[in-house]
Amino acid sequence: MSTPSSDGRSPLHGREHEISTLTAFLTNEHPEAGALTLFGDAGMGKSALLDEAAWIATNHGYRVIRAAGIEAESDMGFAALTTIIRAVRRRARDLNPRHTAALESALGTPVSDPIGLHALSDAVLAALEAAAESEKLLLLIDDLSALDPSSATVLGYIARRLTDTDARLIGASRTHDAPLFDQPGIDTLRIQPLARATAESLLATRFPQIPRRVRQHVLEQAKGNPLALLELPAAIRDDNGLALSGDALPLTPRLQSVFARRLDALSPTAREMLLLCALELHLSPATLQHIARVDDALMDLAPAEALGLIEIDAGFLSIGFRHPLIRAAVVGSSTASDRRLAHLKLADAAEHESSAQAWHLAHAAIGPDELVAARLERASGISARRGDVHGAVAAMIRAADLTEDQTQRVRRMAAAAYLSASLLGDLDDVPRMLVSQPSSDEPLVGAIAASYHLLSAAGHIDIAHRLLVTAIEMTDEEFTGTNDTLVEAFYTLIRICHFGGRAHLWDDFDRLLSRMTDPPPELRLQALTLRDPARTAAEVTGTLDNIIRELPRSQDPLFITRICLSAGYTDRLPTCRPALTRVVDAARTGGALPPALDAVFQLGIDAYLTGSWDEADLFIEDGLQWSHRNGFRLLDSPGNWIRACIAAARGDYKTADQLAGRIRRWATPRGAHAFVRYALHADTTAALSKGDYELAFTYASAIDKPGELGRNVPHALWNVLDLVEAAARTGRNVEARAHVRAAMDDRIADISPRMALLVTAAQALARIGDPLVHYRAALQTEDADIWAFETARVRLLYGRELHRTGRITESRTEIRTAMNRFADMRAEPWVAKARRELARTGLRDPQQERPEASDTLTPQQTVIADLAASGLTNKEIGEQLHLSPRTVSTHLYQIFPKLNITTRAALRDALSTRSGSETSTGEENP
Repeated sequence: MSTPSSDGRSPLHGREHEISTLTAFLTNEHPEAGALTLFGDAGMGKSALLDEAAWIATNHGYRVIRAAGIEAESDMGFAALTTIIRAVRRRARDLNPRHTAALESALGTPVSDPIGLHALSDAVLAALEAAAESEKLLLLIDDLSALDPSSATVLGYIARRLTDTDARLIGASRTHDAPLFDQPGIDTLRIQPLARATAESLLATRFPQIPRRVRQHVLEQAKGNPLALLELPAAIRDDNGLALSGDALPLTPRLQSVFARRLDALSPTAREMLLLCALELHLSPATLQHIARVDDALMDLAPAEALGLIEIDAGFLSIGFRHPLIRAAVVGSSTASDRRLAHLKLADAAEHESSAQAWHLAHAAIGPDELVAARLERASGISARRGDVHGAVAAMIRAADLTEDQTQRVRRMAAAAYLSASLLGDLDDVPRMLVSQPSSDEPLVGAIAASYHLLSAAGHIDIAHRLLVTAIEMTDEEFTGTNDTLVEAFYTLIRICHFGGRAHLWDDFDRLLSRMTDPPPELRLQALTLRDPARTAAEVTGTLDNIIRELPRSQDPLFITRICLSAGYTDRLPTCRPALTRVVDAARTGGALPPALDAVFQLGIDAYLTGSWDEADLFIEDGLQWSHRNGFRLLDSPGNWIRACIAAARGDYKTADQLAGRIRRWATPRGAHAFVRYALHADTTAALSKGDYELAFTYASAIDKPGELGRNVPHALWNVLDLVEAAARTGRNVEARAHVRAAMDDRIADISPRMALLVTAAQALARIGDPLVHYRAALQTEDADIWAFETARVRLLYGRELHRTGRITESRTEIRTAMNRFADMRAEPWVAKARRELARTGLRDPQQERPEASDTLTPQQTVIADLAASGLTNKEIGEQLHLSPRTVSTHLYQIFPKLNITTRAALRDALSTRSGSETSTGEENP
């Protein structure tokens, strides 16, 4: 968030609290203190806040007088004070001669008797009081710590005595550097770093074009420091791997001067040791002592610790810098020779063949070095597997830089381009990084990067497929499952084939995969669950379950999301939630973005299937924002599909139709048949919700033909119950039975309990056997209630069948249960269907028969409802209950329908009615 300005001034991002405090201080006629000191580290925006205070004061009738401490003048007596005296002396009338003489003395006029500081302080205070009688005064003093001692003493004295005057003083100082202005009688305001979200917003506003990996690196190094956020993008070179490697982060001259100011006071030994600490984070004092060959590292570093440059933990286990930019300033103030020598020392001390040793040798290299480049390439793979996505990309770029052989150099830069796109989401980097290198006789890794870009950024299915298939056919790479480059090519090809959704795309995949010896089990697993899961998924569900159980141990975001993609059509997403959430949370703090995009949409699908539709919408909103911001146009369609299905089930047919149309218009010309089927699924849901079963049959039949689960059509699994119900309701009993038998022949019920639920219910609808037996069996499948919407549909069908056979009481129970579940999801067309079915059983006012929705509030929902009714915001509620605002919002979405309300304003009355009802029936409040 940024504070807007109406006069053309640049807004201050994330400083709403500080500006509110300044405004309150300047507009309070009876303040507790007449002075306010802003304390904060260098670059935190204290001067900008003083500018804001000047603007506020001017608009409230103050005359503003500004002064500042200047280090070059800190030895000059009254250097800052004279500016203030000159400004107020002309407006201060009727001062007594003693005060006038004191002021003249401070300005350099000779006087007969010496004037002490106390007398001068009284004189300045009197002059301020006199001048403020005709016009309110505000003294703004920047850099209090650089004031000359005499000025600081006088201003500190008067700052504590302005409360009962019309004069105010606001000063700014680095933390703990102005003790005279941090005393009783002076208010203080600590200027904190910007919140992560605010820092991201500032960067996006001022530097919208910087690649994501640069943006994340700036965020990590700036730590919310506004000056650093504005200066670092200009210093970090996007095309320089060193800038992102964890070594010498470049600083602008302005940043260097701000953060290196205190280094001059250190001895050469201390500076050498700080450089070693800067080039290898978290060195222990013992290790540093050994590398630097000093007798007592702690003693030598004591001045740096006293100056607030470093922090040494209580157990003397590690040394860290107070701010990343202090570390950068240490590196920036060293010479190239100093840095190279330090890197060689650190490489010698590092574990042999480790990633750390490879990086230190790379930084010390002064020309191409294939041995070091090969080590860095291995380090890149290690970093990628443990989730260090920025380190993986930086290592591969630096490996390419150190490579003399042109073919190898091109291969490594292409690998860096692919990593940049697939881990960091920097799609724009791919063409630039590939074009920057001459063509090569080894096209595979470049083809992987290019095809990934073509697919993700533009959805060019056929072009990406042709490019990658040709590259795999031409490659001289070893065709084994241990060849990481080849395996990545096949994973990318699976993605292309899946979204393309056409048989001939998969035929090429099968032909090429047959050449690979010992393909990785995870690769085969993904192919079997994404290509034609109706026929092949059941055979690998045991393997999939075993791998999912191991996901908590994995740090590799690509591995996690690839396994969880296999979980989608096999209905294992609920067990994948913790791992998927971990990937998404990591991306929020700079982790791998493309895997997080897959993860957040998978979480949205899971929430949709399990009936948490409001939570699903929140996941989809996050995913769509990320995909739009980073150019992943491909992934708009999955998000729009889930939103369209929810809108259709809730009766928002206009929105559902618009979203489905949007998917079709994007997917059809690109040959993305999987997405076209997504749109048809949403259309089918809308038609079923309306009760237009003829139209529903038309749409469902377009996904796969009645009597056959379409080959290479994963969505055929989700279409079974829809198609069978539409066929049965339109008198197409032959088609309904044929489709059920096809599902039974393919044994899709073996894939998951959800598939068993849907197939068994479809058997009942198609009258294959006793419908009542099948409905009961369907509802007794393992964890049937997890699949909230589909289970409610089956209960409604079961209730209709019970009514048809004369079992009225049982019928009402099932229909009412279904109606309540539909109401929880706000699926109003389906609630209406259930009410009509209840009415047919003889209940004239089914709403009166329904249990009070408010009775179903959980204890936590009751607390949240009470707090919301009291006027607290979602953020305030979350702070009290240790919940995120998102979770509070989800609870409120669930609470509103239970209380039969639609707005937050109606909460108080609804809860009062509920309370009165409970009191009258003698029930206790939960």
